[in-house]
Amino acid sequence: MTAILKATGLRKLYPVGKMFTKGLLHAVDGVDLTVAAGECIGLVGESGCGKSTLARLVARLIPATDGAITFRGNDIGSQSLRRFAAGPERARIQVVFQDPHESLNPGFTALRIVADHIRTLMPQLDHGQIMARAEAAFADVGLPPALSRRYPHQLSGGQKARVGIARAIAVDPELLILDEPTSALDVSVQAVILKLLGELRAKRGMSYIFVSHDLDVIRLICDRVAVMYLGRIIETGTTAQIFDTPAHPYTRALIDGSPDPARRGMSVQRLEGSASSPVNPDPARCNFMGRCPMSAPLCAERAPALKETRAGHLAACHFASPETAMQKAE
Repeated sequence: MTAILKATGLRKLYPVGKMFTKGLLHAVDGVDLTVAAGECIGLVGESGCGKSTLARLVARLIPATDGAITFRGNDIGSQSLRRFAAGPERARIQVVFQDPHESLNPGFTALRIVADHIRTLMPQLDHGQIMARAEAAFADVGLPPALSRRYPHQLSGGQKARVGIARAIAVDPELLILDEPTSALDVSVQAVILKLLGELRAKRGMSYIFVSHDLDVIRLICDRVAVMYLGRIIETGTTAQIFDTPAHPYTRALIDGSPDPARRGMSVQRLEGSASSPVNPDPARCNFMGRCPMSAPLCAERAPALKETRAGHLAACHFASPETAMQKAE
């Protein structure tokens, strides 16, 4: 499949501490990520693993400390945020934010929120064209015209989520970045929004980067999955590979820790110990040491690189192999 977005060696470091305790927090630490046309890739991991930061780097909402980002072969990573915001790629990459309650302008009506976004990113359009696009986006997300004049505080959580999606798709993006788009919604509303996202992807041919801590959602909607731990991708593969034959012990623990009635009464892998600090991590040491049930002296001497355990399935573990991956299936 043709790659529309490619990120290489992405890093985002934040200075922390004062005086003699200064350090660098490695929020994203040398990540490679490729998104194919029409593909939905999920980013999963514990809170603080860097998945939302990675999504914001790819969306060019925050600057990277290091690394490269290309979109449709064009270098967008070296552009300033201001230049990127004024360029044509800004409309091609859109974001649906986590909290629909906080991401909508409370002083605008629902339709104006969508129309204002179009006006900003498509200044060549006249008023009639802008309103036609806004109304079409409303219809595509299932919002009736009667809601167009309501303000965000007059809408339900599900309706606000639809307005946020309408705003993003109204400018015809090729890549939609969804940062926990259903986490603030009731379970019944989540299912409706996920169904809508699936329909929009099929209709418009968009690619998705779907950030979530909910493994059931990721399994339902994604083609591929990238698992993050302390700023790094430690395993990636198709959804079936990740969930059926996980090769990294952290991925296995994540899946074992998710609620599943089918595993009732079965022994599951638990992680002991505490996570390593993301501040000034040792580059010659595996970040998962101290929690990993497979730790060995080698893990303290050399950080594992992502390596292929089978076609399209990579894991950053010295002991990852097709055989260890199959332990989950057995």
